Amino acid sequence: DTPTLFLASNKNFLQSNLYYYILGNPLEDMKNRMAQKAYNEYMGGSMAGVVFQEIRELRSLGYSAYAGYSYDVFNRRPGFVLGYLGTQCDKTNEGCDAMAELLVKFPNRPEKFDMAKTSILQRMESDYLTFREIPGAVKDWKEQGYNSDPRADRIAMLKTITIKDVEKFYNDNIGGHPLVITVAGDKSRINVEELAKTYK
Repeated sequence: DTPTLFLASNKNFLQSNLYYYILGNPLEDMKNRMAQKAYNEYMGGSMAGVVFQEIRELRSLGYSAYAGYSYDVFNRRPGFVLGYLGTQCDKTNEGCDAMAELLVKFPNRPEKFDMAKTSILQRMESDYLTFREIPGAVKDWKEQGYNSDPRADRIAMLKTITIKDVEKFYNDNIGGHPLVITVAGDKSRINVEELAKTYK
C-alpha cells in the first residue's frame, strides 16, 4: 500500500532488469475493457508505443521496454499494470525514473493515440477463428455471460473510445496507486541511494 523498491543484486549481471507493478481494479464493463485495450496499444503495443518511443528511441535508455494493464475476465481478482525495462547498469537510475514517470503520470500524446487506435482496430477487424478455435471461444464467451459472438460489439465500442476515455481509465484504475519496482542488477554499478528515492 506504499511505493516500494526491491533490489536483487548479483555481481555477474551485466545489465539491469527492472519490473514495475501497480495494483489496479477489476474491469467489469465493456467500455473499461476497450479502454484497457486502447491503453495497452497506446503504451506498449508496438515499437510505435509511448514506452518504446520514449525509453528507447528518444532517450536510448533501454534495450527493451514495455508496459500494459492485465485483468481477469471473470473479475475474480483486481487488474494490474506490469512494466519492464532492460538497460545497461550505468543507465539504471535514469531509466528507472523515466519509466516510472510514464506509469505514474498519464502521457498525453494524441497523435500516438490515433495510430494506436487504428492499429488495434485493424487487428480486431481481421481477427479470424479457425474451426478448431470456435468451440473454445464459444465456451469462453458463455462463461463470460455472452449469448453471441461479442467481437462486433467490442469493435463498435472501441471505435467510440477517445484519448480522454483512456485517460479516465488510467485515472480510475492506475493513477495514484502505489508503484512497486523490482531491480535485478549489480548494485556496485548502481547509485542505490538515488534509486531508493524513485517516487517515494
